[in-house]
Amino acid sequence: MKDFKLVTNFKGYIAREDQTNIESGFLVGGSQNVIINASNRVAIRKGFVMDGPTSTALTPIVSSFDWETHLGTVINLRSYTDKLEFRYVNSSGTVSWETLMSGFGSAVDFNFATYWNTTEVLDELLFVNGSSNIYEWSGGITTFASATVNTVTKQGTTTWAEEGFLIAGTRTIVIGGVTATYTGGAGTTTLTGVSVDFSATAVGTLVFQGVNTHANSAATALPAAFQNSLISVLNNQVYIGAFNSREVYVSKVNSYTDYSFAVP
Repeated sequence: MKDFKLVTNFKGYIAREDQTNIESGFLVGGSQNVIINASNRVAIRKGFVMDGPTSTALTPIVSSFDWETHLGTVINLRSYTDKLEFRYVNSSGTVSWETLMSGFGSAVDFNFATYWNTTEVLDELLFVNGSSNIYEWSGGITTFASATVNTVTKQGTTTWAEEGFLIAGTRTIVIGGVTATYTGGAGTTTLTGVSVDFSATAVGTLVFQGVNTHANSAATALPAAFQNSLISVLNNQVYIGAFNSREVYVSKVNSYTDYSFAVP
């Protein structure tokens, strides 16, 4: 063992010098996939791990957003040709990217903004993509427990509303790619007035709130042909802009659907 020396602190990496003429404590050429850590010890380079299953899409991510919700959670979103997805981690820690909406073709250059809904008492995600629509999502995500012909019960003891599901207005849930409306029960663990029979659904299946679409119209005071490309929120007023116009529309306070003013 006299020809070997124990080295516990490494000084760096060199590749040009003659290896037979350097002092001990250096990594030399051929030292692959290793680094020197903060303790000056040799460690394996960790590299990267795929976040969820490998996508089969041949198109790049066009837009993304990390939504820090009022529930203390972070919902990651990404879009590429035809669809908008959100990141979901199940109870076993398995990551998947779930389709929130699809059918956009190449119009997936989304812009996002968060808005506080004073009626629902929760924050919502508003987003636009150059169409004449404003999309609204409450971010409600939970898992399926059971169902009858017109009810759906979630897992856990929290209510649907506490998980971010809407209690009023247009309300839909998506289970296994099927969208259904509901009329009540968000303040409990069981939704009522559900329009689809989900009784054959497996326990633990993902359930999430459907997206509401608000089209520009005379009722909103947004021109029907205006291309909503940019969106921002200041003092709970929503600002809407377009790439092909110098006009900016501003909503009333605490509204994302009313852009009319008696006095400018």
